[in-house]
Amino acid sequence: MKLTVYGTRNCPDTVAALAEYEKRGITVDFRDIDADIATLKEFLTLRDTEDVFAPVRERHGVGVPCVIKEDGTLTLDWESVL
Repeated sequence: MKLTVYGTRNCPDTVAALAEYEKRGITVDFRDIDADIATLKEFLTLRDTEDVFAPVRERHGVGVPCVIKEDGTLTLDWESVL
């Protein structure tokens, strides 16, 4: 299984997700939204357009970690992938 994870190492949930995925041998393409403006813009485009983020937008949250599964579906529940 290969996942794409948008997040930041400043987020405890992102750190926990990455550690658990590594522990289980899950391949992750980590997209650090703090690393550069291009990655942040990629994430914001997802956050501002995808329905899964509606509750996050309503409470003015960030929405990380965001996990994109191999089939292209997005989830904000990183544990559901395990």
